[in-house]
Amino acid sequence: MTWLKGTALGFGVWMALGGAASTAVAQNALPDGNGKAIVQRACAQCHAIGIVTSADHSPDDWGIVVRAMVHDGAKLAPDEQQVVIDYLAKSFPKKAGRIVEPAAPPTTPPPQGLPAGY
Repeated sequence: MTWLKGTALGFGVWMALGGAASTAVAQNALPDGNGKAIVQRACAQCHAIGIVTSADHSPDDWGIVVRAMVHDGAKLAPDEQQVVIDYLAKSFPKKAGRIVEPAAPPTTPPPQGLPAGY
């Protein structure tokens, strides 16, 4: 996670993924579905599953998060990335009315495929 460390984006992603520890502790179980085992393997390498289960994003935003995590070392094969994005988008969709403030642009260039400002 070297790209995210020390950047405003890193903090923004951390908050968007559930920076509140009490929420992360309360929601640890991943729902069944295609991609659950991959998420357990790949995401738990770096952080608690509660960070994932307390998050909610649109499918596009989950794609950004997954690509950023892969860029920073998450072990996902290219064919697994879309499976994970689909699983997360279905299991943890964006909640209506929730507004997540965008993070300030990072000081390093974004990974290939991420929109400007990420």
